[in-house]
Amino acid sequence: MESKGLILGLDIGVRSVGWALLDLQAKEIKGLGVRVFDAGVEGNIERGRDTSKAASRREARLRRRQTDRQVRKQVKLAHILQDSGLLPKGNVSNPGERHKLISDLDKELGSSYSSAERGKLPYVLRASALHNELEPTEIGRALYHLAQRRGFKSNRKSAAKADEKQGKVKPAIHELEKKIISLGAETLGEYLAMQDSPKVALRRQYTSRDMYQDEFEAIWREQAKYHPNILTAELKAKVSDAVFYQRPLKSQAHLIGKCQLETGEKRAPKAKRIAQRFRLLETVNRLRLIGAEGV
Repeated sequence: MESKGLILGLDIGVRSVGWALLDLQAKEIKGLGVRVFDAGVEGNIERGRDTSKAASRREARLRRRQTDRQVRKQVKLAHILQDSGLLPKGNVSNPGERHKLISDLDKELGSSYSSAERGKLPYVLRASALHNELEPTEIGRALYHLAQRRGFKSNRKSAAKADEKQGKVKPAIHELEKKIISLGAETLGEYLAMQDSPKVALRRQYTSRDMYQDEFEAIWREQAKYHPNILTAELKAKVSDAVFYQRPLKSQAHLIGKCQLETGEKRAPKAKRIAQRFRLLETVNRLRLIGAEGV
């Protein structure tokens, strides 16, 4: 920028603005400096590997919400199972009392099993429910255990592309499915109940929602033969909804701003080709070539 023999030069960066004021007549630098400001992101900004400073707070808030939803889901299921006689009576709305109720039930049910089986009682009950008649509280404990896990389910609306990189979740799930088949187990619960090696982690494994839904159907189908008056179609619908219902993603359409160029239209997504073309042309049109004789 030039005015009355003065030139102001600016070096605008992502986290700073450098400046220098030149006096052409006196041929001297009148002043110079730099102003550094905190960026709104963290990471390597120059290489585009930056993340928002609010990302950690957003992730923590998401985890709190997930935990709260899981607790409410378990409380809802516990009330349904209690009303149908599949769980003992007690205050399941209080976390401490609900945990004590389940622990006391495990001790009571585990008294008829070996010490090795008591260590993985819920899995043993889930496996036994596929072939043998269980008592109502044993059925309730197995169903409640399904709700405590219930596996991974993607919220993705479209199928992944063939050449798209997969994370470690889906390959691990496919590998687990192969192990279940190779061992001759009918369900995930039966496979985990068959594990005797301490090297096999019963909980630290990636599982899919389909595994739990298939097991739920198998358990209900078998136990309904022995308890038709309890395990009714109406109760099945309630339990299934309490265990497997997943809230759909909340629409963010209301956050899209209005277009400044088209009256009454929303802004186009950045991923659209026409939006990318607009940004490209806008950037090119703003460029100025400065030579020795000026613009």
